[in-house]
Amino acid sequence: GLSYPFDLGTSVGKNKDLYQFSTYLQWTVFEAFRMPALALRTSMSRLSGTTLGTVHSFSSEAILSWGFTYLSAYAGLGYAFNKLSSMPEESKVTDNWLSRNEKLGLLFHLAPSNIILAIETNLTGKQRMFTSKLALLL
Repeated sequence: GLSYPFDLGTSVGKNKDLYQFSTYLQWTVFEAFRMPALALRTSMSRLSGTTLGTVHSFSSEAILSWGFTYLSAYAGLGYAFNKLSSMPEESKVTDNWLSRNEKLGLLFHLAPSNIILAIETNLTGKQRMFTSKLALLL
């Protein structure tokens, strides 16, 4: 993370021909001991290698979380502007759309405390996705 109350994150992934890159900046507006926290997040992502082309997404969301000793629960609501640039370049077509994003998740702080297991469900438009990730905090 950056100097409190800002956090910066980046994700890179590859699966066969698909490439994914995303980054976010989060500002924790309010955080107190034994109280819910409120954060605002903005992010961008790029997914390439699909048969349709490349998708760019730019999103903003508000996240409400409540942390306990080894567990944090959170919920988020936001919107994303998405742009599809089709392939091949000769028949370039673009499509733009706005989507609503809803998320619910749990963070488990494992021992030692710099290892986190996250489980999340995300609803974007009509598409529901379940994810889990293991993170090492530096």
